[in-house]
Amino acid sequence: ATSRGMEIYNFCIQHNFLAWYLQLKKIDEVKDFLSNAYKNAIKQKCNSVLISAEDFENILIDEYMAHTMEIIAKEIGYNEIEWIFVKRTPFDYLNSLYSELSKYGLVYDFYQLYKIIMIHGYYKSTSQFYNNIYIFDLDNLVKSFKKSHSSTISILQFENFKKPYIGFPIFKELITVDKLKIEEEEIIHENKSLTSYQIEFNYVCNFLRLNKGLKSYENNKDIIDTLISHRIQKIKKENKLIKDSINEKFG
Repeated sequence: ATSRGMEIYNFCIQHNFLAWYLQLKKIDEVKDFLSNAYKNAIKQKCNSVLISAEDFENILIDEYMAHTMEIIAKEIGYNEIEWIFVKRTPFDYLNSLYSELSKYGLVYDFYQLYKIIMIHGYYKSTSQFYNNIYIFDLDNLVKSFKKSHSSTISILQFENFKKPYIGFPIFKELITVDKLKIEEEEIIHENKSLTSYQIEFNYVCNFLRLNKGLKSYENNKDIIDTLISHRIQKIKKENKLIKDSINEKFG
């Protein structure tokens, strides 16, 4: 990516430039990416290439991304393409999304975010790097996706996907089991969750256009604490209804 003039940011470890190239319709970049992966696999005597990132959720809505990748991969020489989607409990995913969006200078209301997802089955968020689509109606969208794709398509439950560590159910199909034994200290654990206070502090600072630091808090303590308390209490009142309905619709 750096050879193409794109700067690497620290957070990119959980993202994939291939998805970004597909979204931008950078066909030459896609070909380079898949061709290099294919050549490296042959050189290393590997039978499979595993490409993973949350950015690929988009293909269930922006299907041109999947079609483009499948066509180019076949032209390069890949024999088979398999799409694997990971499904979280909808309410847990909603809370995770709400927490994550608080980090990006945006202002969201938990209930309004929930309503948009209930109507559309997904949520779109645009940043300077990528137009993300967060999928909640995974079962129905995968069924629709299957109608226009001959590739193998499967869904893994999130709880199973991360045991004994993230990705193990996929790795064990590709790698001999004895090579999958990893010591506890070698495992990179999931991101630590923010507390409800930290999440709402982020949103309040986003709304007030304040830096998310101690100095901002100390200078505006009364108004920040009041707004955070109001937002947390509002969410607590709505949580039972939201949890039951979103899990029932997309669970």
